[in-house]
Amino acid sequence: MNHLHGMFDQAARFAGPIVFSASNPRFVANFPDDHAQVWSADITAGRTGGDSQVFESIFFVEDEATISIYGVEYEDGRPPYLRDDLAAKQQHFIAFLREETATDNRTLGPIRKIFTGHQYSSELKATGAYVASRDSKLDIGVGFRDEEGGYTLLAVPSADY
Repeated sequence: MNHLHGMFDQAARFAGPIVFSASNPRFVANFPDDHAQVWSADITAGRTGGDSQVFESIFFVEDEATISIYGVEYEDGRPPYLRDDLAAKQQHFIAFLREETATDNRTLGPIRKIFTGHQYSSELKATGAYVASRDSKLDIGVGFRDEEGGYTLLAVPSADY
């Protein structure tokens, strides 16, 4: 019984689920192959009952089928083809998202296994906010560690979010 009590104490300290909004989407450039575009948007992240953070000019990549945060395709979250300051900013944002997902998983404790990880990740939620701001129906590209510890890229169909 003490185990359950401790779990509820931890949940009580949790500020609530993380929510994201995106504003001011802006076209940045076409990739050289012209099959994908780079866009940016300001992303606000906050938890119910907690503070909000604004991440300005976060880059997203759109191709014919998917939208993803630029850099999420790399395990370290750092896009190699950006200026160092911009790559570091993207990497910082992706690290923030991954830490928020880890916080949610810690808070859920053993019941986290009920949920499929990538479907409740902060990466998916943040990208979903951007997709909504663009009124798009494209799939969302996410990167995550699977249960075996390998880094996996996945396109989440638009019907699933």
